[in-house]
Parts: sequence; structure tokens; C-alpha cells
Amino acid sequence: MMEIAVSLDKYEKDIMAGKRRGLMGAIQIGMALEAIRSGNLWLNTGAKSFQAYVSAAHGFSRSTSFNLMNVATKFGSYILADPYLQSIQPTGVI
Repeated sequence: MMEIAVSLDKYEKDIMAGKRRGLMGAIQIGMALEAIRSGNLWLNTGAKSFQAYVSAAHGFSRSTSFNLMNVATKFGSYILADPYLQSIQPTGVI
């Protein structure tokens, strides 16, 4: 039980840090959201669904959450490999 809480806390910190960064931050947030969703880490938060958790904890809509996860899953490895791409602001991409 403690391992889940520690993991959730780590991913929540990643999300907060990612909000202050460019495209790299969007990848960081997407990866953290995907880890929370796929690992069911949100279950112990009292939220009725993953989306309810994301909305309450981070203020993201359903579409934004899934866009971030999709960008991280599909393009994260390319962006992580290219410093130029890491500096692009995510508003033009997502």
C-alpha cells in the first residue's frame, strides 16, 4: 500500500514540474498520467474515476489528459532524443 502512495506522489510531482516546462513538460505530464492510469494509482485517492482524479488533482479535462498521454506515448521517444524539439511550447502541438 505504501509503495502505491509513494509512486502516486512521485508522478504528481512530475506533473506539477511539467506544467512549468515546454514540450518536454507535456511529455513528462503525459508519461506521469499514463503511469498513474495504467498502474491504477489513482484508486486510493477516493476519486470515482481516473478522469475525476485528474480533474480534481491537476485541473485537466478528459481530452487534455488523453492528448497528453497520446503525445507522450506516440512521440515521447523522438522528443526526448532531440533537444530542439524539447524547447517547443506544447500549445501548438496539443
